[in-house]
Amino acid sequence: MSGDVWVWVGLLWNDRVRGVLDAYGDRLTDVSIFGWEVNAAGHLTETFNPDQLAPYRAKWPHIRWWACFMNHGVASVFTALQNDAGARATLRADLAGVLDARPWLHGVDIDLERGGSNIAGAERLFGEIADTVHAKGRKVSAALPALTSTGSIGGEHWVRYRQLGALLDHVSVMSYDFAWAGSAPGPISPWSWMTEVYDWATSQIPPHKLSM
Repeated sequence: MSGDVWVWVGLLWNDRVRGVLDAYGDRLTDVSIFGWEVNAAGHLTETFNPDQLAPYRAKWPHIRWWACFMNHGVASVFTALQNDAGARATLRADLAGVLDARPWLHGVDIDLERGGSNIAGAERLFGEIADTVHAKGRKVSAALPALTSTGSIGGEHWVRYRQLGALLDHVSVMSYDFAWAGSAPGPISPWSWMTEVYDWATSQIPPHKLSM
């Protein structure tokens, strides 16, 4: 596993978040900016102004900053991106525009959830995004659901670690959803399950690409 420390900003932007960035930026390696949402047509809408991060970029020049886009877990958006070549082309163009507008961005971070069982569509989508980002000389990361060798407990059957890991430069495993708002009460990250997730992830993706 990498020794990097990732955080995400943009969903929350308050005194506590700003204070952490200001006081503890020396301990951070990567900041992913929840700044864009994607719709079913592939268009990106900016939801957080990344220029607000300028003081922290200046103070901590070692930090790598990532443009993160999300579908807020809306299955119909993910389905459209999997199946509609036109929507994927629009998304790729919009991502290229984001990178062109902000040369200081290290890369793109993908946060797409509720992809059903469309393995081929998901891997095609991630591959096309990776091609676009790499053509700009940047890196591509993704947050992926936690899996064990028996699959996803949350129904995210579109995920194959080995295949997606080969396309991506970094993977954040969302290893905190053993129990969630829609499940029976329980722990979010029991140690026995975390060990299974860790063992499976590192058997499928080179450990230097992984964060948990």
